Parts: sequence; C-alpha cells; structure tokens
Amino acid sequence: TRAIELIDRKSGDLSYANKSVALQNGDIILLGVHIPYDIKYWNEIINYFEENHEKRIYIVGDYNVFDESNRKLKFEELKTKGAIDVWLNMGGDNSHITCTTGKRLDYLLSSVIGVSSIKKMGYIDSLRLNGFTDHSGVLFEVER
Repeated sequence: TRAIELIDRKSGDLSYANKSVALQNGDIILLGVHIPYDIKYWNEIINYFEENHEKRIYIVGDYNVFDESNRKLKFEELKTKGAIDVWLNMGGDNSHITCTTGKRLDYLLSSVIGVSSIKKMGYIDSLRLNGFTDHSGVLFEVER
C-alpha cells in the first residue's frame, strides 16, 4: 500500500523508517510523522494525502515548520489540498507553544471527513513542561 511506501519507499531505503508510522483500519488512516528537513519527504506526504483525502485521514506529529521556510510553504501546500489544521478548526490559538523552541511545531491535520468525526483535540503540554520530552503530546478522540 501507499502507506508502506512512505516507510520503505519500495527501494529498500529505510532512511524514513523512523520518521513515519502508518496505521489503517477500514477508512481510518493514522499517519504519525516526524518530518525531517527534506522537501522530497514533504512531497510524499502531500501525494499520500491527495490519494487518501476521501478517507478519515489524520496526520499527527512534529512537522518541523517554521515561519518563512520552504517547509512552511509545503505545509501550506498540504492545506491547499484540503488538509485541515484541527487545532485551529476547533478554536485553538496558532501561538500555542508545543516545543521548547517556543514555537508550535506539532500538529494534527485531517481530511474533511476526518475532522467531522473528531470529538476533541488538545495538547499535553505537561510532557514538555516537566522535561519528559522537548515537545507537547497531541491527543485527540474520534467517533467510530
């Protein structure tokens, strides 16, 4: 499947193996990401979203997007393809800090059909604030 291609790229190249985890159950796809500073990887994510936008797809993790970077442009491109920033969609503030860098780097993006089934979403800032990790956790609940 296409989800496996994000991990092994069908070439035996496992350079992204520790950057993606894809789980699928019926029409629900959960893609956990730690996006590297690699535009080719961004293109893979965008293509994957386009191929699966009619499913309940949730892409969650560390996007490594900063203001005025080529990664930020790719992030915006993904949103033009229909990916919804769930935090903002549910009334959250874009200035919410999720990383020790003082920026919001952690996101949950979803397809239109996916966002309609999200019951709640939030950040677990205590993980970062108590030094367990340098990022806040992302927690969300979906209807079956």
